[in-house]
Amino acid sequence: APPLRLLGSLVDGFRLANRATAAADVVIALTDPPLLPLWVQGAARRAGCRWIEWTMDLYPELFAATGRIAPNHIVYRRLAQFSARLKPDGRLCLGAAQQAYLEDRRPFQPPTVILPSGLRPLPPKSRSDGSQRRHERPTIICAGNYGEAHPPAALLELVEVAGNSEIEVLLALHGRHASTL
Repeated sequence: APPLRLLGSLVDGFRLANRATAAADVVIALTDPPLLPLWVQGAARRAGCRWIEWTMDLYPELFAATGRIAPNHIVYRRLAQFSARLKPDGRLCLGAAQQAYLEDRRPFQPPTVILPSGLRPLPPKSRSDGSQRRHERPTIICAGNYGEAHPPAALLELVEVAGNSEIEVLLALHGRHASTL
């Protein structure tokens, strides 16, 4: 039952936030379980520790993206207001686009580190004799959670396009959609 699962996730987030902030000087908090940063901010303030928001999945946006709630719903709007009030001591963003998205929607901008996200050309690998490898297929590895927010069709399209361009794609996935790929 999705509502019970969400309630369980919220309770887990509350427990995680209190446990982590009681035992640390600095907490780096992911954004999952849902709404974890809301719990961490309060717990960190009470415990007198600093916290860094690592923005993987963004809530409540993920709820809307998965069709669980409409962006004009009162619950969505309230959660968005709470999220806009977050004041972490720092932030880790997945790419410049995510940073720009957050800058547009949250007035408080902490020091931010942008983690690389996406594809970029790799330098050629050197052989043991110092010569360059020129004819080996480049490899893309997709590893990690492929859950509700990740559309299987998008990854299948990437694999198809890559296969047509002589790029090898390796998948090492877990999560809801992993078994369909």
